[in-house]
Amino acid sequence: MHGCLGTESHSARSARQGSTRIREALAQEIGAQRFAMWFGGSTEIETDGARLLVRADGKFRTNWIERHFRESLERIAASAICAGASVVFETQNESCGVTLPLPDPSDRPQPPPLRRAFMPRWKSLDHFVVGPGSKLAFAAACQLAEHPEEASPILFFHGGCGVGKTHLLQGICQRYRRLHPTAKVRYSSAEMFLNEYVSAVRTGSLDSLRARVRRVDLLVIDDIHFLSGKPGTQTELLLTLDACLQSGVRVVSASDAPPRAIKAFAESLSSRFSSGLVVSLEYPDSATRLLLIQRFALARGLALSTAAIAAAGQVPITSVREIEGLVSRMAAERLVDRATGECGPQLVLRAAGLLNAKQLPLRAGALIKATCAIVGVTNELLLSRSRQRRVSLARSLAALALRESTPLSWPEIARELGQSTHSSAHAAAAKAQTLAKSGAEFLGPTGEPTRVQDALERIVREARSVRT
Repeated sequence: MHGCLGTESHSARSARQGSTRIREALAQEIGAQRFAMWFGGSTEIETDGARLLVRADGKFRTNWIERHFRESLERIAASAICAGASVVFETQNESCGVTLPLPDPSDRPQPPPLRRAFMPRWKSLDHFVVGPGSKLAFAAACQLAEHPEEASPILFFHGGCGVGKTHLLQGICQRYRRLHPTAKVRYSSAEMFLNEYVSAVRTGSLDSLRARVRRVDLLVIDDIHFLSGKPGTQTELLLTLDACLQSGVRVVSASDAPPRAIKAFAESLSSRFSSGLVVSLEYPDSATRLLLIQRFALARGLALSTAAIAAAGQVPITSVREIEGLVSRMAAERLVDRATGECGPQLVLRAAGLLNAKQLPLRAGALIKATCAIVGVTNELLLSRSRQRRVSLARSLAALALRESTPLSWPEIARELGQSTHSSAHAAAAKAQTLAKSGAEFLGPTGEPTRVQDALERIVREARSVRT
């Protein structure tokens, strides 16, 4: 049995490496998706002697992590630190938000001797990989961080899960604080804002909360859609926005939908956000996905061969988080193999669970060709702007098949189908999905009735037979 190791005998580099190994082991045990959700953001994991410290940003997140992952963390701590290692759960910044510069030490309780004062570890704009679908958003983020006086008072990002919204928000905070060291920056999630508001109402400390939130230079709130259906908190946020705009505070927010598309959201609040600069982020295209894979692999010390990069580009993933999860699984597989040198394509496919040929993504051309044959239209008609019922059906089936069987993003699918915007491809796929679920039928090229669901399955089978 190994003895417990004291922190004084370890360098900062060793501590970081130990933390990285623990995070990798945890990601392997609980799965990349759950790890990214609960430990991939601002949650800190580090060692302190015979203790494993887990710091989460908010009491809700801290309690959830303790309830659901304590056993996994205790097993990993016993293996990585020592047999008697304990796991300690802490909440970063008990006020559920971060306001910088920090208050004077005399105005706040002193931390325990072994606890470090929390400082946010924001992501940097320097590490944001810019693609066609994020170029405008990145430019807007840089302008606000570098020249806030020239930027829109309100900046609102929206897009799907894992497209980089939180990275941009944290990057703005990091660069703004670096370029304006005397300014006050406050970053929090909408959940934190809600928790603070409810607590302030219960304790009668609403004025104190408003002073903390509004007396800043930059206010950043992530996941605004979390306030959907919460009218009381929405009203408080509206008052906060108005106060901030009157005092010249810059406000940045993000959501999974544009302001007016958020369900159960007050019209007045949607109007305030819409008055600013509203920018969408799209899923990364093929070239950007490859660049992200190489960037994440390099950060983990993985050298990818040309064949491995090509294989990674064929994995049917779209979001940045999925890409990061793939690289994390590759690193875990690498640890299991104890291999050295370049990573080959087999490692990539094994990490992606695609060693079975039937699971590999299909070619867009083969799927479109199969769709045309099964529905009974020509390739030229499908790629045209024709609105004939049969052509529209073929286009819908092809859009859904491309989305489910290839790694293409919506803008790329739109281009494959000759559409001018990705929203048209998205709507077409949604239509096909609805028809399939309802059991709808259509008449095939020889007049035989065919279920939409059966047609989708045939399209995939025939496209796969062409490849194999």
